Amino acid sequence: MKCPCGHHAACVPGCALMDYPGYTVEVEDDGWRTAYPEMPYSPELPDVTRTEWVSPVDPAPVTELVDEIDEWYAANDPLMAGAGDGNSPPWTEKTLLDDILEQRGSRYGRFRDNAEISQALKVTIHEHPQSNFAMLAADQQEALDQFACKISRLLVGDPDYVDNWDDIAGYAKLVAERLREEQA
Repeated sequence: MKCPCGHHAACVPGCALMDYPGYTVEVEDDGWRTAYPEMPYSPELPDVTRTEWVSPVDPAPVTELVDEIDEWYAANDPLMAGAGDGNSPPWTEKTLLDDILEQRGSRYGRFRDNAEISQALKVTIHEHPQSNFAMLAADQQEALDQFACKISRLLVGDPDYVDNWDDIAGYAKLVAERLREEQA
């Protein structure tokens, strides 16, 4: 469990933020403390024990139990309704993320199409026999990868969306500024 302070991979003795509200802290024998997020109130799970006689052929009425648990989730925890059945989306309510993805999709086109074009450009940039990509500095490599991403958005989505053009210019400017500083 990561420390609530965000700076430690695990909770460390004496961390100033170990008394962070919303966490339950357990002290181990060796002095290490582990913080667990406090769980919000949840009603008890339904009683799925069966006292009636069960056929030896079908000792566990699995379908009935699953249906009962699904009904409980739908009534008590609608965000988890359908989670894990393989047929339903895990969230039944439209989320902020859904809104963002919808907006981006209308501006940038389908993500899968973007990925295909972007990856094809990157393969060319990285692996063409005449490319010296491996010899570039990390910021130059990343700028070229970002160019591929932005170019694919222009080709699949709205080519008049100015931010994509500004992003390309911005990455180029950052690399150029670093080169000017080094060459001065």
